[in-house]
Amino acid sequence: MENEFFTWEWWVLVCFLIIPWVLWVKLAKRESFKDSLLFRPICHHYFGVVPIIAQTAVSYGVDPVEIARASVLGQPIHAMSPLIASTHLLVGMAKVDFGEHQKFILKWAV
Repeated sequence: MENEFFTWEWWVLVCFLIIPWVLWVKLAKRESFKDSLLFRPICHHYFGVVPIIAQTAVSYGVDPVEIARASVLGQPIHAMSPLIASTHLLVGMAKVDFGEHQKFILKWAV
């Protein structure tokens, strides 16, 4: 960990993380910002939360690949959660009861 910051690899990763956002801000339609920000949290989960959980799992003897698989397999169920803002937005726009939505989606998510 002591030699990982400010190396050339670190700068390349920083560029790969920042350049797409800069391009998106410059080239995206302004009307789609709100929708994009509502549907983007899934990327933050895979690139922000899963690596931390995988590192923690390694200290308990669990392979990081297993954590990645569990994350991918659990994502369809997680997308039905009432904690996801975009789900509330879509259910509200469709004028569907949230409970009925979860009952219908569960069979497709499993």
